[in-house]
Amino acid sequence: MGQTEETMKKLLTDTVTQLKNTEAGLLSRLMSQGDRKEELIARVLRARALATGSYLLTEAEFLHLCADLRLGVCAGIIKDIPAQALTALLINCMPAHLYLGTQDPPKTERERDRLRAQTAARALTAG
Repeated sequence: MGQTEETMKKLLTDTVTQLKNTEAGLLSRLMSQGDRKEELIARVLRARALATGSYLLTEAEFLHLCADLRLGVCAGIIKDIPAQALTALLINCMPAHLYLGTQDPPKTERERDRLRAQTAARALTAG
């Protein structure tokens, strides 16, 4: 309380910058460790294969795969998908968007999971 808007903006900016720098340092250390680096690469590429080749994707599974894909983008393992595209995909694969984004909305959870898998595959293989 009692802090100006400018002070709050500066605190928020400083915190985000510190978080970004810490994350970059941790990622750099992780990528410099041979075995851990290979495990990370395998995990990211597996996530991409699952996200592009799945017939059904539950919301929980999709969120887990998206986290691994984002890690791959940030680590430079995935170079052909921008982080913004993953953010858009994340939004487009949420239940409300899956229902509102089509003329024939899914009627069951299984149909929704199928539509999510199709949406993810299209977005990740486009280009």
